Amino acid sequence: MNPKMKQRLLFLALAALLAISPLALTIADEAKEAKPDKEAKGQQWTEDYAAAQAESKKTGKPILIDFTGSDWCGFCVRQSAEVFSTEEWKKWAVDHVVLFKADYPRKPQTDAIKKQNAELKAKFAPRGYPTIVFATADGTELGRWAGYGPGTGVAKWIERATPILAKAKEAATEKK
Repeated sequence: MNPKMKQRLLFLALAALLAISPLALTIADEAKEAKPDKEAKGQQWTEDYAAAQAESKKTGKPILIDFTGSDWCGFCVRQSAEVFSTEEWKKWAVDHVVLFKADYPRKPQTDAIKKQNAELKAKFAPRGYPTIVFATADGTELGRWAGYGPGTGVAKWIERATPILAKAKEAATEKK
């Protein structure tokens, strides 16, 4: 490729970049301003297990425990991006579970969180990360799975959770 052709290609690439950058900034600004409906209703992840238990008792919903290494586990990061950050999943979660994150990051945590998570790790014994555990407010395990396959996505994730949640409803009905 001759030097003039390289210059023209570079110029065209730069012009294209400059043309789309205002659009990209507009989209980014709109995304920052938009707040997901379900987060506005208070459905957020907590790292306080006692708070998750209290919410579970109040609502009757099982606790979804996400055993994760949020800043070092590649499959944990992918699951968060491909499932937990989607609007479809957030809407599903509001109706079905209380969200609790048992995080084992490399970044610093408070001693209280470390102690709490160590106790949960001893109780539920996840074999790897991520591990999803559904539990009642009193800590009874309803079901679990370990791992996340790239591209699994929301629909398959919810499909996997559905029989576990049906078991939870059945158990709650039997107690009444």
